[in-house]
Amino acid sequence: MYMKAKILFLLISVSLSTVRAVDSQFTALELGISYIAQDRIVLISEFMGASVTWSCSPPLIATSGANIGAVSRPEVGSGDASVSLTATITPPSGNAFTKTFDAIVAEKDYANMLTYVTGVSFRTAAASLAVRADGEANYTVLNNGKPVVYPNRLLSEGTDIMRTPSLFRHPDKSFGLIAGNNDSSEFAYFYDTKDLRSYTNERLVRLNAQGLNVHNAFAAYDNAIAAYRVYWQTDASPQWYETITDLEQIIEVNANVIPPVRVSTGSLPQGAQQANAIRLTKAEHDIIRLRMTRLHNTGITPFEDIYVKEGSPVTLPPQAILEYNDGTAKHMNVDWNKDDVARISRPGRYTVNGVINQQTYIEPFIRYRADPMVFKDPDSDYYYFTGSYPTWAGSNNDSYTGVGYDRIILRRSTTVQGLGGTVKIEGEPAGGSTPAGPYNPNNIEEITIWRQATAGNAFNRYIWAPEIQKINGVWYILFTSSNATNSVWSIRPAFLVNRGDPFNPADWNEIYRLEPLPDDPHNFEIFSLDMTYFKANGKDYVTWTHKPGNNSTLVLAEVEPNAPWKLKSNVILLHQPSFAWEWENTPRQEHRGGHRINEAQAVIKKDGIIYMAYSGSTVDHNYSIGMITAKETDALLNPDSWTIQRFPSLSTADLNNQSGPGHNSFTIDANGNPIIVYHARIPGEHDGTGNGGLDDPGRHAFVKPVQYNIFGDIILYMTPEEELNPKFKNVSITIVVN
Repeated sequence: MYMKAKILFLLISVSLSTVRAVDSQFTALELGISYIAQDRIVLISEFMGASVTWSCSPPLIATSGANIGAVSRPEVGSGDASVSLTATITPPSGNAFTKTFDAIVAEKDYANMLTYVTGVSFRTAAASLAVRADGEANYTVLNNGKPVVYPNRLLSEGTDIMRTPSLFRHPDKSFGLIAGNNDSSEFAYFYDTKDLRSYTNERLVRLNAQGLNVHNAFAAYDNAIAAYRVYWQTDASPQWYETITDLEQIIEVNANVIPPVRVSTGSLPQGAQQANAIRLTKAEHDIIRLRMTRLHNTGITPFEDIYVKEGSPVTLPPQAILEYNDGTAKHMNVDWNKDDVARISRPGRYTVNGVINQQTYIEPFIRYRADPMVFKDPDSDYYYFTGSYPTWAGSNNDSYTGVGYDRIILRRSTTVQGLGGTVKIEGEPAGGSTPAGPYNPNNIEEITIWRQATAGNAFNRYIWAPEIQKINGVWYILFTSSNATNSVWSIRPAFLVNRGDPFNPADWNEIYRLEPLPDDPHNFEIFSLDMTYFKANGKDYVTWTHKPGNNSTLVLAEVEPNAPWKLKSNVILLHQPSFAWEWENTPRQEHRGGHRINEAQAVIKKDGIIYMAYSGSTVDHNYSIGMITAKETDALLNPDSWTIQRFPSLSTADLNNQSGPGHNSFTIDANGNPIIVYHARIPGEHDGTGNGGLDDPGRHAFVKPVQYNIFGDIILYMTPEEELNPKFKNVSITIVVN
């Protein structure tokens, strides 16, 4: 056996029997595995000159004979089983002693889990996932078919291109992922995952010292040596190599080996290539399939009968409880039929019908309003809307040069729906109608509360991404403006203050630039934008985008609650563009070139978790919304408190007839449920310049419900039909009058 004197293993528990005059070296024997999900393990018969025999209780693992180490796994659906394996160790001299190892034997396999890529570009050569239960003809793609694991583009030895991604098991019930480094180096990507959704501890591990390019790599753990056997090929060679490694460094490399038989992938999903499969138990399959397929409404919790005395008023439940396929629920208001209620009089049984009042929104919600912000005033019934006022550079009218991104607009309504609709943009060609119909059919009131032209040279175009907040009873507009004339790269955050009526432009009469601490190197001397405010665990924070060099990064600082333009902490870096979906990708850009963009943060909280959405990539079809999270009670100014999701939560692939979703805000609807307001383009539309850039005004506001699954993942792409199945929209309740 290999390097037995140096074996190190992970154990669930070890009990050591009485040891009499035994050299301590013999107590180093370990089983080397605590979760057994294969059909055979290695039970050694000799250890450092001592003989070893085994027993197992219950007898699920053969401990003698030709089949020693064979595992009898429980049947599918019966659950995993606990076993105790006892080794009797008899040294050459001295007394025998025993050592017992507790382990879990997994039930029999139930499904394939597929890992694959969909192309060779850095956006498509990332690991996607699919599952197929035994007996099913086709795989079900996970995560809407989007990759789940993108390589970190900042790794020095990385090529950003994954090849042949393959899952393998660790000895403790968790998994690892290995992927080739574009088949062009001696390195391979490795990751760890406990839940098959979140992949951590990314590293590039060298698999040979000769500089041979690694192809088709896959890995398997060997409990006999407490190490991993990685099998791979190299350029234009049919032979297989084996690297024995602890996943950090090479232990041994062997050539001309025979690799183990791999799991058959079967028929692949459309577009899948370079695929590998691993076997999962039913529990593993059911969890990942539930977690990474689309959430949908499965029913309504039945209303209990209501019993009232004759002549007494009837109080109907104001909301219905909607049930979802993962066991979660949400509440929605019910509009009860007043005529049915009016018929209740004498003793008897009555049925009252109702309609669930699902909140729906026109699409697009507001045309030509990028960076949409909706805020619900906690002290009144009003919702407020603001967003960037665009240019219409395609007007070919010199009179409108410099128009757009030059003002802050505001809308107000007692409903979210009342904020919707489109009004004409200054400088837009004549015509009087949008592609969706006439302008302003609902007489929307949109006012201008501030213009750059009245602010002097300190606050110039470009006025971007205003958002309205109410902090300790005072109204603020957080926005971006340039500190130089017509210089888009000189923009900095600012605060506009209103201590009166937010819908009265005259009350917006204070304005401030951000004030950092004196010793803070992040001192707003370079390109900064997209500031938002949030409160957590009694402290006030702002987060925004800071652009040193070619990286547009996410930063965070604590602020004074009564003067939130004044920072009371140094600025910390939360995240910088690290994944392919956050980077520009156009034919003119060289490898790793182009813009690297994180921007446009927005915060929502649920059950003590802070979900910080942000946008990545350029403002075209690649624009997407990512997510970082932290516990509200953690030290938020410690970057290690934040968890970065490797893939976007909302992208073009998640939507129908929308492209490049991003720069969102969160609020609540009339039912008290969270919603996301974001902008996106409509494929095929070409307004203004029509080039998809900042002078193309065709970024429109849209609204969707926000949902959280049973695992705490935030869902941003739910359709109205998934939120409420139309067949459950009509409800009824029985009233019994005594």
